[in-house]
Amino acid sequence: MSKKLNRLSARFVTNVRKKGTYADGGGLFLQVGIAGQAKSWIFMYRRGRLTGDYKSKRGYVGLGSADAVSLAAARAAGQKCREWLTAGRDPRNEHLREKREAATLLTTTFLDWANDWMAVRGNDAEKPWRQNTRQGHEQRLNDYLKPLHSMPITEITANHVYEIIHPLRQDGRKDTAHKVRVLIETVIEWARARNAFPLDKINPASMKGLLATLLHTTNDQPISTPLPCVHYTKLPALYAKISALTSRSVLTMSEAARISRKDRAYLYNMIRCGRLQATKPDPKYLEFPYSLDDWLVDPAELIKVAAREGWTLGDMTPGLPPVQVYILLYQILCACRPGEARGMRWSEWDEIDQFWDVPWQRLKTGWRTRLDHHIPLSEPAIAILKTMREKQKQDKIEDTEFVFANYRGSNPRSARLRIPPCHNTVRNLLKSNLSDADADKTLHGMRTTFGSWARQLGYVEPDIERALAHIKGYGNVHVARLYTRDATRDVPLRLLFEAWAKYCLRRELPADVIPIRRNPPSLTKEAM
Repeated sequence: MSKKLNRLSARFVTNVRKKGTYADGGGLFLQVGIAGQAKSWIFMYRRGRLTGDYKSKRGYVGLGSADAVSLAAARAAGQKCREWLTAGRDPRNEHLREKREAATLLTTTFLDWANDWMAVRGNDAEKPWRQNTRQGHEQRLNDYLKPLHSMPITEITANHVYEIIHPLRQDGRKDTAHKVRVLIETVIEWARARNAFPLDKINPASMKGLLATLLHTTNDQPISTPLPCVHYTKLPALYAKISALTSRSVLTMSEAARISRKDRAYLYNMIRCGRLQATKPDPKYLEFPYSLDDWLVDPAELIKVAAREGWTLGDMTPGLPPVQVYILLYQILCACRPGEARGMRWSEWDEIDQFWDVPWQRLKTGWRTRLDHHIPLSEPAIAILKTMREKQKQDKIEDTEFVFANYRGSNPRSARLRIPPCHNTVRNLLKSNLSDADADKTLHGMRTTFGSWARQLGYVEPDIERALAHIKGYGNVHVARLYTRDATRDVPLRLLFEAWAKYCLRRELPADVIPIRRNPPSLTKEAM
């Protein structure tokens, strides 16, 4: 094996015509056939270096045709062979093993790579997928990407991707088309990282390649539209309307049955026969207008019937309304995302400094900032938390970790005890208390309402962004976020949330709200 390396030049490799074997050094040789034909690269080595028997024959490793493998690539392959020799491994066996693995990777289907990506990425210990994220990927893979399931990853072209997503775009389902395209692109990039897709080949699902030409666009990202929100001038009236649901002087059928120690069916029959007087709310506010569970009984009427029938009654205190009422009020006061309020744990309540410390794992942007979100709690918000604690003690469900867990009481159709209600339950409560003009308003839109109110009164933009747990409030780069990691515990945010709570608790719109653009208003002003 020649010790001198890189003897040959690219020009010599191209022009040589004489039959023979030419050394490049380090065991790498160029073989040339008759009249300069059949040029190929080989690596020669002594097997005695591996076996100790120096009488053994030389070993040969074919590295490919000189027409297909450049001089630089051949030298890189030769260096790899020398490294195998140094490690005591036979270059021929290792080269054949690599070729078999490469052939296997190149023939693995798109479905295999997609399942491999989902298995690794979905079970990441640091950031595992949520259940709805996994279900969304599986649904798109099994419904829209069936034509790609049996195709090797290297055979997928931009036209294959176009035939899948173009019909979705034609049907107006641009958001679905975007998610499907991104899934294809991600799976192919995963295969590329595993050396199963050429590094120099453009991803066929990328919008920087031929797919953009086929779709006549350079970006298929759907235009984002803001979620509808209640105007901040209407919020005090809405908050008062929802707050009225928390105080109740009448008994539900479930409560009346528990107090009288009678079956609900027995009480229903008494109502039908006119022996027990009961009322129903306006049907448009009821989830099931024809359900017998929605009857309301006056405590005085129940006492009168009990005296006539000889019943012994228990505690006559009406129970709390469904927990979604308190979730909605708390979300408005804290300007948080709906899921963050519903999933609040008791361990997140700092009762000494009265902060709600939301861990970064439960925040939408937490995986980028790695910063917990600290929300200063106003007096109404603290009162809600104390009410939830007392109710859980009363119902003996203190073992739950959730603050807004379902409890016993007014609604016998509620979800399981000790766990929060679903998102739709809270959304339906908001919808039933909105006017027809605001019927499209959303829970998440309450954050926009808070931001609009704060900007209208001239609060500082970074404070508003931090109050909403937006990355912009902490800084665009990681270093900036490090220097603002404690900013959410500053006095300005507490003053901001206290002012917001005072505004929400007003039952009518103040007439003297004056926009102040530069300096935040004083808390003593009547506008707050």
